[in-house]
Amino acid sequence: MRFALLCCKVSLRKGTWSKIQLSAHETLHDLHILIQQAFEFDDDHMYPLFMDGKPWSKNEFKCPIDYEGPCSDEVEIGELDLSEKQNSLYIFDYGDRWQFNIEVFEMKNEGND
Repeated sequence: MRFALLCCKVSLRKGTWSKIQLSAHETLHDLHILIQQAFEFDDDHMYPLFMDGKPWSKNEFKCPIDYEGPCSDEVEIGELDLSEKQNSLYIFDYGDRWQFNIEVFEMKNEGND
């Protein structure tokens, strides 16, 4: 499905969450940056994103400074096979392992308000 704007709910734990919007042309690395800003983290550690919501699965995108890919800055959000209610997992800092659930709650097409 092609969409123009992705709206998601990013949760750190119950009661701690933020709504984030991205255009279809932004990357998963852009999502990382928006999560960092929303939760007032310093962008000082590596991270993976697991598009199937399962930690350490093969459906992983790594941060751009990792030695192996695929990397989060190599794919646009609109290129992913996303669907509403889909859950993904973002883990920040391999030591502290901050785990964020990312739930797609709306995908807006061109012309939607």
